Amino acid sequence: MTGTISLLLALWGGTPARAAEGVSVTLVEEAHQYGLSDEDVSAAIGGADVLHLGDPDAYLRSMADASALATKGMGVDYASNFEKFTFGWSVGSGVSGDGVHLGRGGGEIPKYGFSLQMCGTAGLNLGVLSGGKGFLSHIVLFGHGLAMNTGGQTFDAALTNYGAHLQVRLVKPKEDAEFAWGGLAITAGYEHAAYRLDLVQAMPVSAPAGGLELTWDATGTYVLQADSDSIPVELSTNLRVVFLTVFVGAGMDFNTGTARAAMELTGPLTAEVDGTSTNLGSATVSFLHDGVPGPSFPRAFGGAQINLFVVKLYGQVNLGLDEGFGAHAGMRIAL
Repeated sequence: MTGTISLLLALWGGTPARAAEGVSVTLVEEAHQYGLSDEDVSAAIGGADVLHLGDPDAYLRSMADASALATKGMGVDYASNFEKFTFGWSVGSGVSGDGVHLGRGGGEIPKYGFSLQMCGTAGLNLGVLSGGKGFLSHIVLFGHGLAMNTGGQTFDAALTNYGAHLQVRLVKPKEDAEFAWGGLAITAGYEHAAYRLDLVQAMPVSAPAGGLELTWDATGTYVLQADSDSIPVELSTNLRVVFLTVFVGAGMDFNTGTARAAMELTGPLTAEVDGTSTNLGSATVSFLHDGVPGPSFPRAFGGAQINLFVVKLYGQVNLGLDEGFGAHAGMRIAL
C-alpha cells in the first residue's frame, strides 16, 4: 500500500519521479520441474510489450511528443476568414515514433507515442469593435478547451486540453463570389494537453519462457500519463474555390512537459500444460519512470474545408519533422 501511494504521489508531482523498477516472482516447486527459473520468468515479464519496461526513456518521450502534437490546430481556424466570430468542435490524435497513422496499435495501452484529444473552440475577430475596419479587423483571438473521461475494457482514459491563440492577418483576405485568397496570417499561442490511462480491472500479460506461454493476471495500479505545454508560432494561408477551401502552413513548436508511468502490479502466473491451466506461482512489478518531450521541432500542416454557408466541415493533418504525425477533424460555425 505504501508503495502504491508513493507512486501516485510522484505521478501527480508530490515527489520527484525517478526510475524505480523491479520484477519479482515466486514460483511453486512444480514450475521448476518445467525448467523455469526465477530469472527467466522475471526477464519474460519485464520484456512484455504491454509494460514498456525495455526502453522507458524512448517510450515516454514519444508519449510526451504525441501529447504535444495531438491538439495542434484544434484551437485555431486557418480557413474560414471570418469577420465576426466562430465556434466549433473537433476530435483527433497525435502519434510519435511509428509513422503516419492515427491509431495506438490495437491495444488499450499504446504501442508507441499516442494521445487522443477532443475540444471545443471559439474565435473572435476584434474588427467587430471597429465596424470591421482598421487594424482591429486584422486581429483574431481564439480560446479552446475540454476535459472528459472515457471508459475502456481494461483502462479508463482522461483527456484534458486548454489554451489560447492570437492570430494577426498580415495580409487581409481577398474575396469574390467564386474565389478567395485568405492572405497571410501569423498565429502564436499557448496549449496545454494531458492524456491519462488508469487500470481499472485485471490485465492479462502474456510472456513466453522456458518453452511455455505464461499468463500473468496483473492487478493493482498502472497509470500512464502524458502532459505537455506548448507555444506554437505559425504562418498560414488558404485558398477558396467556390465551396472548397484548402489551407497550408508551417510553424515551430516549443514544448515542455512530462510523461510518467507508475505501476504497482501483482497477480498469479499460469500456463497451459498438456491442455490444463497450471498454477506456476505469482509475480509483482514495481515501476516508476518519467520522460520529457523534444524541446522544439518544426511542423508543416494542411487541410481542407467544405463551406456550407455558415457551417464548415474540415480536416487537418500535422507532420512534425521529428517524425510525429497528427490529424483531427471537426465542424465550425463561422460568421
